[in-house]
Amino acid sequence: MRLHLDSLPLALAALVLGLPAAADQLVLSPLTPFDITAVGLSSVGDLAFENGAVKLWICDGSTNGLVHELNPLTGALLSTVDPVVIPGFNLGADALAISPASAAHDVVVFSAFGESEGGRVSQAGALVADFGAGREATGAAFDTAGNLWVTSGTVAGGGTTLRRLDPSTGAILASVPILGTTSRMIDLAFDPHTGACYVLAEDTGFLIEVNTSTGAQISGVDLSSFLPAPRAIAGGIAFDHFGANFFVAGAGQPSSTILRFRREFGILACDGSGVFAPCPCGNTGAPGSGCASSVSTAGAEMVANGLPTVGNDTLFLVASNVPATTSVLFFQGTTLMESTPLALGDGLICVAGAIIRLGTKTASGGTAQYPDTGDPDLHVRGAIPATGATRYYQAWYRNAASFCTPSTFNFTSAVQVRWAP
Repeated sequence: MRLHLDSLPLALAALVLGLPAAADQLVLSPLTPFDITAVGLSSVGDLAFENGAVKLWICDGSTNGLVHELNPLTGALLSTVDPVVIPGFNLGADALAISPASAAHDVVVFSAFGESEGGRVSQAGALVADFGAGREATGAAFDTAGNLWVTSGTVAGGGTTLRRLDPSTGAILASVPILGTTSRMIDLAFDPHTGACYVLAEDTGFLIEVNTSTGAQISGVDLSSFLPAPRAIAGGIAFDHFGANFFVAGAGQPSSTILRFRREFGILACDGSGVFAPCPCGNTGAPGSGCASSVSTAGAEMVANGLPTVGNDTLFLVASNVPATTSVLFFQGTTLMESTPLALGDGLICVAGAIIRLGTKTASGGTAQYPDTGDPDLHVRGAIPATGATRYYQAWYRNAASFCTPSTFNFTSAVQVRWAP
C-alpha cells in the first residue's frame, strides 16, 4: 500500500490513494518497524536524523530522560547523551534536533512543558549554549538552509505555531501560526529532497505539509491506519539524509516502536484507466497502468526506483506487463499532457516537450529496465541540470498481436520524477 500526499483537501486526501500527482507529491510505502525495546525508553520525546554521520536520534521524554543515537538501518543503540548539563534541565526532552552547522553536530533539546528549558549540548555531553526558555516546543528540526524551527503548542486542541529560532541563543526570530487546524503538532521535519516542511498532528495522525512563510496547509495524508489502537502518536518524525526514508516514533507502544516508510520518487502522472482520456478502442487499463494490451488487460506499468539526486543517482525505470520478449523504448520529456494525452497506437502518450530517447531494451518475462548494466546513469543520459529538475518518463513497446487498432505498439503509464541537486 502506498500513501500519497497531494494538493486535494486534507479529508479527501486521507481517503483516496493513487491520484494524479501534485508537483512535489510525497509517496510513502511502509517497511518493517524497528523494535527498540532494548533501548529502554520510558516515553518517546522526539526523533531527529544526523545527516553528516548518517545517524538516527531519539530522546526519552521522561524525568532525567536521555538522548540516544541509533543505527538508522537496524535501530540498534550506538551511544547516549545526557542533556542535564543545561541549567534547569531535568524533565527529559520533548523536542530534539541535530545541528547541521557544526562539525560536531551538536544536539539541540527542549524539555517538557512544565519545565520549558532548552539548549545545545555536544555529543560528548558538554554544554554548548543555554537557551533558557524552551519555547513550549513539542518538536524541533533544522531546515535545508540551516535554520532552527520548533512547533509550539501546549494545549491539546489549541493549535500550533511554527517558530524560527536563533540556533545560537534560542531567541524567537519569527512566529507563524499553522492555519486551518486546532490540532497540536507533536513534531516537524524538513524533506531534504524538496525542502518542504511537514508536521504531524497528535490527535489525528495526519502528516501535513505547511508553508513556513504563511502557515497555510499545502497537502496531507492520514498515517493513523498504520498505528495500533488508539491510533494516537506520542513521539516524532524524521526524514533520512536523502529523504528516501521516513521515520515515525512512538506509534502504539510509545517506548518500543519506530515506524519506517520508504519514499517512492516516481509518481504516477498518467494512465489508461479512463480518468485522463479514453484509450484508442475502449481498451481501458487498470489505475496506475497504461491501456490494455493483448497480454494484459491491466496494461503496462512504468515505475521509478532508487534515488533521483544528481550527485548520488541510483534511479532506474522499470516497465512491466509488456509482452514477454518485446522491444521497449524508454523516453523522457520536460512537460506532461496529462489532461489531454494523445491517443497513439493502442495506447496514450502523455510525455511531451523536449523528448530524449533514453534507450531500447528487450523485455525478459514481460519486464524491461533502464538503465541496466553498462548504461550511463539516468541523470547523465537525460541531461538533468546540476541544480535538478522535474522530468517525466514513459515507455513505448511493440505489441504485434491483432488486438485493438491496426498499429503494433502501445505505451506504459507515465511517472513524474523531481530530481534534486
